[in-house]
Amino acid sequence: MISPSLWFAGRAVIDQVGRVLGIPVFAVDWLLGALTPFGGRHYDDQFGIGHEQLTTLALRQLQLGQSAILDAPVEDVPTRERWRSLAARAGARFAVVLCVCSDPQVHQARLKERQRGIPGWHDGGDWTNVRQRLAAFPPWTGDFLTVDAVAPVEENLRAVLRHLSGAA
Repeated sequence: MISPSLWFAGRAVIDQVGRVLGIPVFAVDWLLGALTPFGGRHYDDQFGIGHEQLTTLALRQLQLGQSAILDAPVEDVPTRERWRSLAARAGARFAVVLCVCSDPQVHQARLKERQRGIPGWHDGGDWTNVRQRLAAFPPWTGDFLTVDAVAPVEENLRAVLRHLSGAA
């Protein structure tokens, strides 16, 4: 049995990890999609609002003695530190899995063809925006695992499960 943990992870394999481990995955895109009827797509700080929602959901899970997986592109370093602190205060492990795509052409094609099926939220993406955000993305510090979305999902899933079990 894995002790309660707060895990941040990228998009490629996280749903499978949650399914295999029986841990809820809270994705910022789903939370923001739920706000769309209330003008959520037009908030000045969409991700800030989404990260606050994720923090609340993670706090609740940890208070119940359960793990949570947060799926969000956390570009805000204070949010990262808040999540790390939240896990520490709860006596939970904080594990980070960073999902990258090493092939820009593959990344752009996947972005263009993306079908998320989130009610009220967009499917495709803006490649220019993604490139700008990647260029400004602050590096993670501490222990984390990086997986490459170009690799087969099964390979990344095995790597993430090894990392989360502590057998890097």
